[in-house]
Order: sequence, then structure tokens, then C-alpha cells
Amino acid sequence: GICMGRKFSKMTDAVLNAVADGIEILEYSVYKPGALMRYGYPFIKEVENERARRQMRSAAWRLKRKGYIEEKRELRGRAFRLTELGEKIIRSDESASFNPVAFPPNIFLIVSFDIPERFKHARQSFRTVLKTLGFRRQHLSVWISDKDWTAYLEKMLENLKVKDWVVLMKGEIILPKPTL
Repeated sequence: GICMGRKFSKMTDAVLNAVADGIEILEYSVYKPGALMRYGYPFIKEVENERARRQMRSAAWRLKRKGYIEEKRELRGRAFRLTELGEKIIRSDESASFNPVAFPPNIFLIVSFDIPERFKHARQSFRTVLKTLGFRRQHLSVWISDKDWTAYLEKMLENLKVKDWVVLMKGEIILPKPTL
């Protein structure tokens, strides 16, 4: 083959053509996913399966990094199991069964914490729970809510074993007025 005045061997020409085909397929999959039909249904299924495998690997890696699961390599592949922290998170994820009462205007549940670095996974889990419950971050480790989540948080703190470093307060914020 000839490209821009240069001669290529048959092998180089074949490699360049394969790369060009691959780039074309990639462009189709990104810009026109429906156009992949020209490559046939089995090809599309394989692309979808690979995408799903990648998402699963990514999710497992994030859960491992946060300390929620641990991996065990076995003869037939890999197995995952919940860590103690992961089990606590799942057990404490029963917020739907709690029905918090809204406080009167200008009264808030204030959560302040200083959880040591050695419990950073529990601290991050606690922050995630606060966000999920609709708390708003007032300062780095100070969160507020206009709903009374006290009973739920007491149970959560017991499960995470970090209650010694968390203070729950109920009161009025004088300055600045919170915007929830």
C-alpha cells in the first residue's frame, strides 16, 4: 500500500487497515450506537457485555477501596464477601423504616464529628449517610438537618462504632441563617 507517498509492506498495510477499522467501529459506538447493527447483533451483544463487565469491575474496586467488601481468589475465579464494615452499612441502611419528624422553623439537628483517621472508612460511610438523609454540610465536620434523625443516627453510630467522636445537638442557628 501507498500512503502519503510512502510505500508500506503488506504486513504494515494490514495492521494500518485493521487499526482504521477499529477506529471506525469505536467512532460508531460512541457517536452512533445504532449504526453498530451493520456489524451484526452478536458483535453488539459482546460490546454490551464488555461494558457491563467493566462497570462491575469498577464497582467492586470502589467497594474494596472503601473497605465494604474483600476479595478472595479461588480456583475458579474470584469471590467477594462483605467485610464487617460492609455488613454494618447494610444493617444500618434501614432509614426508610424511620419516619423523621420535621422540626419547627429555625430548629435543626446539628451533627458535629471528629472521627480519627484510623476510622476513615467509617467516617466516609457516615458522611455518605448524612448526605443520603438530606443533611447539609455547614462546615467540614458539621452537618445540619431540619428533620429529627436522632434515633436513626444513634443506631448508625452504634453500628459503626464511632459514637465517641460524634455529637448530636438540637437547636437554633442564630448566624448565619441556614438554607436547606
